[in-house]
Amino acid sequence: MRDVVVRHQATADVDVMATREGLVAFDFAKWKPALILDASSFDQMAEAQRNRTLLMNAFLALLYSAVLKRGNLVLDRMLATPECLISLDRLDPGSNMGCGNTATANLVTSSYTLMPADLPLISSPNSQLLASVSSRTPINPADITEACDLLSGFIEAHGIWGLIMLDLVQRASCAFQAHDYEATLIDYWAVSERLISELWKAFSSQLAARQRVDSSRRARLADSRTFTVAVVTEILAIDNVIATALYEQLSRVRKARNDWIHGASDRVTRLAAIEATEVCEKLFEQALGVAVAGHRGSKLHC
Repeated sequence: MRDVVVRHQATADVDVMATREGLVAFDFAKWKPALILDASSFDQMAEAQRNRTLLMNAFLALLYSAVLKRGNLVLDRMLATPECLISLDRLDPGSNMGCGNTATANLVTSSYTLMPADLPLISSPNSQLLASVSSRTPINPADITEACDLLSGFIEAHGIWGLIMLDLVQRASCAFQAHDYEATLIDYWAVSERLISELWKAFSSQLAARQRVDSSRRARLADSRTFTVAVVTEILAIDNVIATALYEQLSRVRKARNDWIHGASDRVTRLAAIEATEVCEKLFEQALGVAVAGHRGSKLHC
């Protein structure tokens, strides 16, 4: 169970390791945004932790998308947060682990890596460990490798901003999983609105090939007070940059978000959250060239 099944580069400066039991660990020693140069500075330590979780959540968003694409498998999603990080002294399954609170401490103490290396799992004295193993859903190591490769190219092309977009997709997915459809709608719309802005910037720059666009006109096109998201969406739809079906979905999602923000008393429906998911997925692939799959699975724990 402690065998390393994947050892890969998540980015040019971040190595990742995955063991058979499901431990996935990252080496941030060379990634500048994650370095702590002054251990006495709380703000610097907090920012380093935030950046580490940012990259982890971006990786998780791509991993769950790869699993869904390859095996049509919907898994319960995890969300990395600073308080649940488990530290390793080196990128190795046998390394010392540290943890920040009782919840993450439980993860460490229940890990199979604490079992003696020569103890056959089938004859484990702790039957709960064996039950935990058998109840897990295995994933293909190729999905981890694919997620790493996608992440490497994505961060090279879009930097920290791209990681933020993936992080928000992962947060929206986890909100849907928790039946928090208000947060799902708000997060997905925040990403969608930013992606519409990316399509608008590309559209504006391409105008130069069709007609003369001087600096003053470019400035007017960049004025978000005049060219609101609603106006921009209309123009992009008229020019067929945004397909008609996507435009209609966008209009409904924007209305649902605006209705809730401006005082709607009703809760956001599950169907509205699913449509927000679909809109964000389509815009993400069109604007950034990467297919991400949001969470759609729903279950009740009674």
